Amino acid sequence: MAEIDELESVVDKTISTLQSTPALRFVKEWHKVNGFIPSKNPAISVGFDSEHYEEYTQNLDKCTAKLNIFATLDNRALAPNDRQKNEDRLEYGERSIRKMARIIRRCLTGNYSLGGAADSSFPPKIEYLTAEGYEDLHAAVITLDVEVFVARKDAGDYPTIATIDMKMEIEGGL
Repeated sequence: MAEIDELESVVDKTISTLQSTPALRFVKEWHKVNGFIPSKNPAISVGFDSEHYEEYTQNLDKCTAKLNIFATLDNRALAPNDRQKNEDRLEYGERSIRKMARIIRRCLTGNYSLGGAADSSFPPKIEYLTAEGYEDLHAAVITLDVEVFVARKDAGDYPTIATIDMKMEIEGGL
């Protein structure tokens, strides 16, 4: 169960999970933003797209959040050491972003609780994008659906026995 403010730890844990993946060591920039941060370096940004709440119990709500993980590569930053023969730089960039997106997805499926920040998570979708007018930029958006149970009220909002002023009247008196 998480407090509302602890939902922010979902973004932190998503980033730390990805940063600890050896196959993503080449990523140079990490951002906590729901959007692309154009860069000449390989970059990843993570942010909330939406939160949907459902009543779960009297004290808990189930929050289903959608996170977007934006991955970007610039052809000029890619080392051509695994470029295939007869593959031009744009094809190489496209293949590289697909590989990066699939690594991100695989990493997230292997850590469904995001180190305890979520009750469950699953990356159901990868979308590939092309920047119009900037053919060297290759991008992907990996969607991550996250479920977290959130306390409906702060603990201080509930009355305690000590704070309830009960007065009882007995009909007819004693």
